Amino acid sequence: MTRDARRHPPRSRVQRATGARAATLGVLALLAANCTEDVEVLSSRAPPPSASGSSSASSGGAGGSAGGPDCALGPIGGPCNASSDCCSGLCALDPVDAVTCRPTLGCVGLGAPCAFASECCSLSCVDHGEIGGRVCASGPVCAPSGAACGVDLQCCSGRCVGGSCEPSAGGCFPAGEICIADVDCCSARCVLGPESERRCALAQGCRVVGEQCGADAHCCSSACQLDANQVSRCQALAACTMAPGEKCTAQAGETCASDDACCTRACRAGTDGIERCAYLGGCHLRCELCQTDASCCSGSCKPDAEGALRCTEAGACAPAGELCGGSVDCCPVGPSGACFEEATVLPPKRCHAAGPNEPACSMDGSPCSLPSECCGAYCLPDAQGELACASACVPDGSACARRADCCGAFSDCMPIAGAPTCVALIR
Repeated sequence: MTRDARRHPPRSRVQRATGARAATLGVLALLAANCTEDVEVLSSRAPPPSASGSSSASSGGAGGSAGGPDCALGPIGGPCNASSDCCSGLCALDPVDAVTCRPTLGCVGLGAPCAFASECCSLSCVDHGEIGGRVCASGPVCAPSGAACGVDLQCCSGRCVGGSCEPSAGGCFPAGEICIADVDCCSARCVLGPESERRCALAQGCRVVGEQCGADAHCCSSACQLDANQVSRCQALAACTMAPGEKCTAQAGETCASDDACCTRACRAGTDGIERCAYLGGCHLRCELCQTDASCCSGSCKPDAEGALRCTEAGACAPAGELCGGSVDCCPVGPSGACFEEATVLPPKRCHAAGPNEPACSMDGSPCSLPSECCGAYCLPDAQGELACASACVPDGSACARRADCCGAFSDCMPIAGAPTCVALIR
């Protein structure tokens, strides 16, 4: 049933540490110059749980650290000098450039159980206590390709062969690897590391293609698979044909160089400075990942040939919210369809149920496909996952359909465990 019926390429510029910062604009959680220990050297956050299921990081929430509910260390937002000062296990720059205890968005903080180096915000997972016990530590940072190693855990690539770290088979440098320019890194960020060498940062939110992972839910592509070296990495999905005929592979959260690279058809710089595929708002387009029929413009969310749940085509004409090249592509079939750009996210053109000059709008709680259909200018998922009109932004941790839905000035709408969620990014 249609929604109407229900009614890697050139990268960004390398950023350098300056003044009181030891972090790049938005991508790193490095310490300011007055910090006495580490401030999660090369992290920029990544996805929720760990390969062992140990992590507890959630969408925008604190977690994934040794500090429990009765933790006596610093709370989120409290001042800190080192990550060991914080219940979250992460001390970093906050949205107003103050060094405070921050939530661990995906990666986990000091003292938390871990399975591989880049699962930790500090890029350091070490053996601890009983045999097989591993926790995130303040250092040493994982070893780059070619460096000496004893076990896989010590390598940024996740693989130690013959006493040295083997290069990644992911096609780009994962977090922690030595780099020269942004284009070298899976995260599109090559930054100044803890010992004045340039290393790849770990992008915040979901893990991008090429990064190590522990489960499908960790990846922007929802595909965590073994690479040629038998290391689990986020993999790109197969190319998919969108409406009205273009192909795409990259999902929301993946790094990008142009709109055409994204299944969302929008490549935007996030609040952390990295250009990534961004949600357009309203219903999901054909080829985007989905969780329910209700989230798709077509009203149809089905597994593709590889088993990934993606929005599928609706039929002979494109329903409201779907991409279009002209009015003839949109339902109803023929020139009476309405195809134009949403004012807040130009481009691309999308099918509309009404023309751009028709004043009628829907009140809060009414079904919607696009924000422009709503008098309150928001089209958000409700408690049941159905899109409904609203008139207010939502706080971090809430379901969203685009960045503008999030109230936080430095928040973004990103896929967390597969669901679009408002999260506060570290700048």
